[in-house]
Amino acid sequence: MRPIEISNDEFTFDFTDSSSVRWVHASESSHQESGPHAMEYYIDDETIDRRFGHALGALLADWVDLALVCYLADRLATRKPVRLGQSGEHWSRTLNVTLPVRRLDRWTDEIQGSLSRLLSFLSDDSWKFHFVQGESGMRAPESQRFLFSLEHGSLTRVAFFSGGLDSFAGAAQTLCDFADYNYIFVSGVTNTRQQGAQRGQLNRLRLKTSAHICHVAIPYGLHWAGLRAERKEESSQRTRGFLFLTLGAVSAIAARTKEIYLYENGVGAINLPYHGPQVGTYNSRATHPSTQPAELQSKLLHLYSQYAAEWGAFSACRHRDVCKRIA
Repeated sequence: MRPIEISNDEFTFDFTDSSSVRWVHASESSHQESGPHAMEYYIDDETIDRRFGHALGALLADWVDLALVCYLADRLATRKPVRLGQSGEHWSRTLNVTLPVRRLDRWTDEIQGSLSRLLSFLSDDSWKFHFVQGESGMRAPESQRFLFSLEHGSLTRVAFFSGGLDSFAGAAQTLCDFADYNYIFVSGVTNTRQQGAQRGQLNRLRLKTSAHICHVAIPYGLHWAGLRAERKEESSQRTRGFLFLTLGAVSAIAARTKEIYLYENGVGAINLPYHGPQVGTYNSRATHPSTQPAELQSKLLHLYSQYAAEWGAFSACRHRDVCKRIA
């Protein structure tokens, strides 16, 4: 079987405007009349501050911005169609990203190397970054402080919560087994229907436990509404896992805990193909054990958060009656 190769499918992205992105494909750069594409985007990471009662630091804000722009570039850089017999040689892309950061001194060549390796594993693409000094002014999540916070010294578990069956079954099991903990469930949401479904599931779980449940739902995405151009997005979304892991890690740091729980079906986590032609990142590696950004996190933040993955089939959940009614 031939390996997936890097093609000359190259895109350049400029995120120096904090609310919009401009990008161009290599084939368009020589045509001055076409000009770059432009799109507005958003992320409401104030949710993290509102829940934990202290401001998001500059370095953590940089990390969230980085994960978001990687996801957005991945969505906007459409891959070439893979045709029968091509063995995926047109799957890969080269993505050049310019991003302003608050702590330029921390984004060293070593950090960029760890980042590029992680993203390459996730997406099978070549990633190149150019970090520039951002403006000194802080956006709301860095400057505002809120009244609510978890009680000091309380037992707290932070877990990812997608609203899917795996995350729901894991949450139900853990809540029943460790009812004396506070629970923080972290979600990334792209639409109100998804957020409503997640909220409904957690509300049903609250009826079954005395544990305190906090839902940190972080909206993000592209502003397509009112755009006249044709909507073209890359459907593979291979860097979405990096964004989710980042939101979870930042939430755990804000909650002053060093563990993040990931409830995932083991078969899906290890990236097994569904059929013969599926190779490499044709399958998502979002929850693959090698995706955990511990190397990047430890070098960038000088700390380590343990990603405690709990893998198991749905049938292994001892509280199947709860799961069947709600999932």
